[in-house]
Amino acid sequence: MQLPIIIFILAVFSLKAHATELFEVHNNARAMGMGGAYSAVVENDEALWYNPASIAKNGGVYWTIADPKVGLGDVSALENFSSLGDSTTFASTLDKLYGKPIWLGASAKSSVIMPFFAAAYYYDVDVSVIADNPVSPTLTTNYITDNGYAIGSGWSIGGILQMGFALKYITRTGIRTEWGPQTIADIISGSSTPDIIFDSFSEATGKGYALDLGLNLTIPTFVQPTISLVGKNIGNTKFVAANGAIAPPTEPQNILVGASLLVSLPLVHIVPSLEVRHLLDTDIQLGKKIHMGIELGLPLISARAGLYQGYFTYGAGFNFGILQIDAAS
Repeated sequence: MQLPIIIFILAVFSLKAHATELFEVHNNARAMGMGGAYSAVVENDEALWYNPASIAKNGGVYWTIADPKVGLGDVSALENFSSLGDSTTFASTLDKLYGKPIWLGASAKSSVIMPFFAAAYYYDVDVSVIADNPVSPTLTTNYITDNGYAIGSGWSIGGILQMGFALKYITRTGIRTEWGPQTIADIISGSSTPDIIFDSFSEATGKGYALDLGLNLTIPTFVQPTISLVGKNIGNTKFVAANGAIAPPTEPQNILVGASLLVSLPLVHIVPSLEVRHLLDTDIQLGKKIHMGIELGLPLISARAGLYQGYFTYGAGFNFGILQIDAAS
């Protein structure tokens, strides 16, 4: 077993694609740089969120003291979000948002992973605003803050099969709502204010439990093909409302399959990956289910590219031992 290693990780990412119809909670910068095709690739504490079977890949003891992440859809996202809350600038800001969604995100966690076991405390914030149809406008808002605890276990069978589970206890505040033409017209005319939208963000608070299951099949050859099957939020993750509040939105079940290769050469590794999500959801377009990515790893630095819900992504990583920096766009 390796000696304990203390790690500080900083992740920065900018994802216009994130503010799409399929909301994803908790994102990893390496994964986003690879288009989100990560279930067959993950091998550290992020297995608690992407594929708990991969906890079994770990052979040492690692303690992540801090793992802060910040993200913006673009540099104007924060300004536009603030302007949307001002009655005097609401209409002009809304005009800017057609075809240009707002997305803001931040998270942090502290975790430990060791053979067969991983645990973490984490905090996630995810905000997106999507404006559609200027003729009869609608405004879809997604505001979610999660903080909670995650534990998981993974084990290997016969050297090629890995199985695992992750259990999370989550306190969630937030809401996902579509505001129709009448609400928007009332705000623009002055008979209402943007407070009706922004005040709703804190009206829903509750607690819930989430269960993820994972399975990996890895063939020990030169290219190490891995096929993964993951069930996230088994049975749907529902939240019990706190006193005086309404229940925050349910996190729907997501069954996905992934595949990857690992080509290791002197001083370089290449990892192509593919993932198909929401296998049981027939109402979701196929293009939004498919995620693809690739990573080219060199000493100290890695380059990544991918396809996320039909949008191109790219990223880079820098590994200095106790310090890791990842970025994606």
